[in-house]
Amino acid sequence: INYLAKNVELYNNTFVLSAQTSPIILKSNQKRNFSFYNNVIYNMSPNAKFEISDTVNAAIKNNLVYSAPGASISGFDAFKAANLNGLYQDPAFVEVYSDDVGRIGRAFAENFRLKKSSPAFGAASESAAVNDFFGNPYANTVGFSCAS
Repeated sequence: INYLAKNVELYNNTFVLSAQTSPIILKSNQKRNFSFYNNVIYNMSPNAKFEISDTVNAAIKNNLVYSAPGASISGFDAFKAANLNGLYQDPAFVEVYSDDVGRIGRAFAENFRLKKSSPAFGAASESAAVNDFFGNPYANTVGFSCAS
């Protein structure tokens, strides 16, 4: 949240970070009002980072963050300290993700639905009554998929 915006909310998203990228997952500064909650972050990058410098006006909560073997997130401790009720384990997608598969279309997104055993179920903070990416009713689940 690094731009001149007011009251930004990022919630119920699934971020999958390729091993071939070096992303800044979340950057905060200048006392921005923002909320970042109910997100799944699945990291395969050895160079991902959080740049959390100011959380005075931030609500960071109920995010699930997982780094695959060999992956790393700098600034992780600052994010973890700010992430109220955070989870730090494999989200249990229905398919194992690989950078080797094509990355186009809705069929690709199906890989990121959650297994019934996913720790993301029941881990979300309340959100408005909406449907997930696949049209399922919101079910107190972290990420963009509420059904397996």
